[in-house]
Amino acid sequence: MKHRQGVTLVEVLIAIFVMAIGMLAILTLFPLGAMSMGRALQDDRVTSAAANAEGIALAFDIRRDPKVAPAFTNPGTGWTALPAGYTGPSYPVFVDLQGIYEGQDQSGRVGFLSGVSVGIPRRGLSFVNSLEQARRWYTLLDDITFTPKGDPDGGTVVQRMGRYTWAYLLRRPQAFAESVADVAVVVYGARVADSSTTGGVGLPTETTYPVQDGVGGTTSLVLVYGGAGQPPAAPATRLGGWILDVTQDAAGVPRGQFYRVTGVTEGTNQVTLEVQTPLLADVKAVAVMEDVVEVLEKGSNWQP
Repeated sequence: MKHRQGVTLVEVLIAIFVMAIGMLAILTLFPLGAMSMGRALQDDRVTSAAANAEGIALAFDIRRDPKVAPAFTNPGTGWTALPAGYTGPSYPVFVDLQGIYEGQDQSGRVGFLSGVSVGIPRRGLSFVNSLEQARRWYTLLDDITFTPKGDPDGGTVVQRMGRYTWAYLLRRPQAFAESVADVAVVVYGARVADSSTTGGVGLPTETTYPVQDGVGGTTSLVLVYGGAGQPPAAPATRLGGWILDVTQDAAGVPRGQFYRVTGVTEGTNQVTLEVQTPLLADVKAVAVMEDVVEVLEKGSNWQP
């Protein structure tokens, strides 16, 4: 009778080592899967929020709202009224109910930086007159909070998470042509309501920075801080975040162009940002939009 040879200890250890490598490879799939699922859920919620926001904007025709329409050509004190014969683009208007009704708006504008940018006018809507009404028109109410047992939270009144909110950035391609307006839906994720500000101007989540080396046609720009007339701290930028170009053009009108951040490099009193798309023109000042998770451009198809 032939006896089968046994397995040596070295062979056992090698088998365990090979199996451990395979197990580690499998385990890495779990966090990657969780991250992918989280991203997919966020994309779904953001898309739903943007669809709701666009429907509200069209149904109420907010481009002609009495609080919005005048700001396209004459936002008021601090801005220069556009002359009647002006044929360029209008002032961008940031329609932000949350910023106004939750105490975040201190200056009536986004992106103000003394000596560099006059900022973009922030406006409400004429049919919204309270915080309760505002939350109805700027919050995604599809999300429901649950208890640890899985029951809807709040008892007889269902509690809504309100994690995703939105604002609008409106602009006419021709300032005095009311028939067409560009609209971008700006979706926030867990936007923090805080009335504290730096120097009494701007929001904690909308700090404006002067820019060096922001040359049109390139994809990089340098934000500076810590100097005279500059923000004291570094921008809270992150990969996938958004910045808003508030540089004034030759007519003194802010550009109001969003860019997604794809790279961040820290330096001494400066931060170099890489953006996804080339800069449309030279950039002198940007507002860092900390809580913005997505900006969806709806284009110029807003016909009469």
